Amino acid sequence: DLQGAEVTYTGCTDMESPGTAWCAVDEHSCGTASEDPNAGIGAGHYGWTRWDICETSAQPTRVMAMITDHILPNPVPYVRTENGCSCQLPFKYAGPETGGKWEKFYSCQRFGGFSAWCPVQGKHCGQKSHLPHAHKGKGGFGWDHWDRCIGEPAGFLAPLKAKVLTRDGCVCKTPFQFDPRTVPGLEVTYTGCTDIESPNQPWCAVDPVESPPHCGTKSADPKGHLGVGGYGWDHWDYCMEKIEAHQQGIMPSPAETVQTVNGCTCQLPYKLFVPTIGTEQEMTTCNRYNLKGGTQS
Repeated sequence: DLQGAEVTYTGCTDMESPGTAWCAVDEHSCGTASEDPNAGIGAGHYGWTRWDICETSAQPTRVMAMITDHILPNPVPYVRTENGCSCQLPFKYAGPETGGKWEKFYSCQRFGGFSAWCPVQGKHCGQKSHLPHAHKGKGGFGWDHWDRCIGEPAGFLAPLKAKVLTRDGCVCKTPFQFDPRTVPGLEVTYTGCTDIESPNQPWCAVDPVESPPHCGTKSADPKGHLGVGGYGWDHWDYCMEKIEAHQQGIMPSPAETVQTVNGCTCQLPYKLFVPTIGTEQEMTTCNRYNLKGGTQS
């Protein structure tokens, strides 16, 4: 991320290992041998050859837990940036990732790219932001400059989410909101791919930041847009993963608990007259048959 800049760390860090702090070790046999070409002894090298994960007390669990609960540690950890600026925490931001809503963040974020960044203190440090609301006046975020984070103490960077890819090479937006026609007026949050309204063909909303421009298929849903009142996404695509068919008549052991949109629990197994075959079947999964014949949409 720092394009060749060598940084001195005074303790454990989770740099390039979000959420798991590590350090260089003195011993020649302890830990794991580094694959970094600059790891070695002598001129032009780091002065160490091996590394290891730090003990539990040095891990970022406590700090990250506090940040997750929107509690800033006191004193606020000093978060360094590439240009030696100090992060302005907490900070306000609104963009495609928040569905256009103004939200407050307590740590560096990775909106708009892989590298974590934060608004910075001071008038001249970092880079001038070109976002419409990036100013300190009325109606602004309260900041106008930003810079990429280095992160101190270890773990102050928000961990990266695992990326879910689609058939066209887009990145799924997780989680994402969608208002299925089968439950009118109810906006559902999906944490991954779903086959709602697309039986056995899982799909997801396309992340407008992580994905290439115009990736996937343009949504025809009135709420499929990035503005206020929208889902926060405007394209979708089929997921790479496949839904494994569950054979009817065979109950998993132990039986799974299946919840409905109104908080009920499915009664599994159950009997149902299937119009397409004209006989009664024992069903062990949810189905898309309606009670008048045919299938549900």
